[in-house]
Amino acid sequence: MTKAFKAGDIFVAHPGLDADEDFGRGVFLIIKTGDAGTLAVNIAGAEIMDGKVTKSGPIDGTALLYLRKTDENKGLVIGDTGYSASPIYPDAEGMALLEDKPADALVLMGYAGWGKGQLAKEAKAGAWFESTASLEDIIRLPQAERWDAASKGVDFNPPP
Repeated sequence: MTKAFKAGDIFVAHPGLDADEDFGRGVFLIIKTGDAGTLAVNIAGAEIMDGKVTKSGPIDGTALLYLRKTDENKGLVIGDTGYSASPIYPDAEGMALLEDKPADALVLMGYAGWGKGQLAKEAKAGAWFESTASLEDIIRLPQAERWDAASKGVDFNPPP
């Protein structure tokens, strides 16, 4: 049976992808799925802008994405994670959000996208594995520890 990915799902890259600069040791959160495919962000991407922003995908967005608790944000609700996402623009208000970001929030730059059915096909081929870790627990960790935490308990060599 093919996995039906949905908003809020977290999946990790197979260790065989470690050499890939965009996907290696990636921990991806699905933001949205639909007829066009899947949009996700790498919540374990490289820290940039003095550690305030996470490079979250190979495709550049037009704005930074602020991922934080839903009750503090009026943006797009991400499944049942308790989080939502909204854009941050390079104005005074946006920069203030960046400076005052709480520990359980992320500011993301970029995203990853898969065409309809592409992510499920790649998961079936063994490139991606579902994580059971909570989004909040992963976000609170240092970037270098996120893949290890998200992949805990994942069997990267399931029986054929």
